[in-house]
Amino acid sequence: MFLIPLALLSAAASQQAPPATEVYVMALPLEMSERSKPPTWINISNSPGYDNQPSFLPDSSAILFSSNRDGKQTDIYRYEIATKSIRQLTNTVDSEYSPTISRPARITAWCSRT
Repeated sequence: MFLIPLALLSAAASQQAPPATEVYVMALPLEMSERSKPPTWINISNSPGYDNQPSFLPDSSAILFSSNRDGKQTDIYRYEIATKSIRQLTNTVDSEYSPTISRPARITAWCSRT
C-alpha cells in the first residue's frame, strides 16, 4: 500500500499569515481488486492554521510538515504513521519551512524565515 501526502488550501491567503491549509494522506491499495473502492483521506495535521509542505522519511515511517499552530510562527512537526501521533520538532523564534530528510537519513534540514 502506498501513502500519498497532500496539502490542501482551505481558505484565502492573507498578507499577514500563511493561508489555512491541511495535510492529508491517502492509502493506495496495491491489489487491482481493491482499487475500485473509493480512497479514504486522513487529515494528519488537523489544525486551523497553516499546515503544508509534507515530506516522507526515507523508510516511510513518518511524514514531516510545516505547521503554524499559534498564529505567530511556523514550526516543523512529525506525524508517525504507525501510531498516528504528532510531535513538534522545532520551537524557535523564527519560522521553519520545507522539512527535508537527507539520503541516507542522517540530517533533517529546513528553511528558516525571520
